[in-house]
Amino acid sequence: MKIWPVSTLTNPQAGTVPYLLTAWACATIPAFVILGVVSAVLPPEMMKEMNEEIIGSTTDLLAMVFGFVVFAPLAETLVMTAVFAIFAIMRIPLTLRIPLTAGIAGALHALIALPWAATTTWLFFIFSVVYITQQRRSESRAFAMTTGVHALNNAVPAAAMLMAGTLS
Repeated sequence: MKIWPVSTLTNPQAGTVPYLLTAWACATIPAFVILGVVSAVLPPEMMKEMNEEIIGSTTDLLAMVFGFVVFAPLAETLVMTAVFAIFAIMRIPLTLRIPLTAGIAGALHALIALPWAATTTWLFFIFSVVYITQQRRSESRAFAMTTGVHALNNAVPAAAMLMAGTLS
């Protein structure tokens, strides 16, 4: 029995647009739920500190948007690709590579802002599924699709920052 979104998310032959939109929904919607839970549980000061750590106060708005939507997805997908290659050399089972990669990404983002770890771990779990699924089709497609889903995810807060004009 095929159940959406799993049937699309794990299908390397799915069309590009339906795949990107499905993967984006699987990544972003739960990430917002996780962020809501984290925001409800943590003290407001901690969430304010997290936003300040992520956004900063001296960054130009367009530079921040470029960083969120272009640079971070490319750089982080490149690092993720290297981590997957190392795990393959180490013969770590595929079923462990995905959660390990997500956990590493969450831990690294926690170094910037601790509350960020929860959403990042979920996002990189989905990015990892995208990468492994699309890698069955080609390495370049895996990189492009993962970067695309990441960029779409990051476009949401970037658009909010642009609309709010939160940076100078």
